[in-house]
Amino acid sequence: MRQPDTFELSVGRYARERLGAATKVVRYGDDYGERDMFLVSGADFPDDGVTSYATVGLSKIAQHVGEKQVHVEILGACASDIDGFDNVISSCVFESVRNKTNIVHGSHVVDIISQYSLSNTMKHIVFVSPFLFPEFEKIHIDGIDIYWLMAIPISDDELDFLMMHGVDALEDEFERAQIDIYDIQRASCVTQP
Repeated sequence: MRQPDTFELSVGRYARERLGAATKVVRYGDDYGERDMFLVSGADFPDDGVTSYATVGLSKIAQHVGEKQVHVEILGACASDIDGFDNVISSCVFESVRNKTNIVHGSHVVDIISQYSLSNTMKHIVFVSPFLFPEFEKIHIDGIDIYWLMAIPISDDELDFLMMHGVDALEDEFERAQIDIYDIQRASCVTQP
């Protein structure tokens, strides 16, 4: 089994220091046995009954915002009694690495939750600023600036709304509806005709 390199150790240490006292690191492999990545999880963070996750290593690959390259890692949080949300987060990394899906603020991954049958209402992931994780700031490791993005599960209608109105408008709808971000079974906060 591959051990994390020094870059991954630095990112992992940063995440573990911020995800509370009960953290662990797990290595995930893709379906083809060709790629792997590490995921830090923190129990009861940022709230009791919630497990949070931070990817380690996605930032080795540049994402693109127009002509600019950026390096990101993903944060996510879900009710601890949901098995499989860690797989959703790791699959977002593999989607970027294998299929060149661009993971930047406002981007999304379609049907990533559906692959694991975790929810009847939420099917996709959108990436936003990590407002649940103020302790995660831009970090600089080995000459690379790393930004953190938060993965939020969204419904079909919310995805349609995102495509029509943009991520800022969708975040406004999240706030208006006071959605429970940890509830992967929540109702959609928007409905499309």
